[in-house]
Amino acid sequence: MIQLFILLSTWLFTEKCYAEQNNQTDCSRLPKSIAPHICCRFPELFEGQILDECHRLHNEFGQCFVECLFGRADICRHGKCSYQRANKYLDNKFVLQQTIFKDIYKSAFKKCIEKGNGLLTPLVERFRRNGCHPVPELIRFCVRNEMFISCPNEYWNEKLMRCTKKQQFIRHCTKEN
Repeated sequence: MIQLFILLSTWLFTEKCYAEQNNQTDCSRLPKSIAPHICCRFPELFEGQILDECHRLHNEFGQCFVECLFGRADICRHGKCSYQRANKYLDNKFVLQQTIFKDIYKSAFKKCIEKGNGLLTPLVERFRRNGCHPVPELIRFCVRNEMFISCPNEYWNEKLMRCTKKQQFIRHCTKEN
């Protein structure tokens, strides 16, 4: 009987340690890159006319392209972005469809615009490319990460383990400032 108790105790201890080990995310290793929309089927922010105009003006998807998108949507002006203008854009874009995403986008924009506008000017200037302002691109990256970690279960692609690994990495390994 005592042997069974020892065996059971050892097994439970081993299972607990194994479970704790599996819940930890290795923050020293970046997960393989994967596009957020492959893992979470969230609607794109910019479509149609805005997307076409900016693609015509800037044929590559870099800083100037993103600055154009945010400018045409009236979210950012001269490198300063407005949460109120982002809300207005989101209210117009998501009039009837997928209201769950509108709330997630609003929350993400609030957090990311605050961070983006709070960056020090010398730091921002170091990241300027081709005369374009980097803040809209930083905000877009931040918003996409927020959409990624806040994705509703019914829109999450649980078939790809890379998605879950990246989501866990973003949740557990990125600093909240």
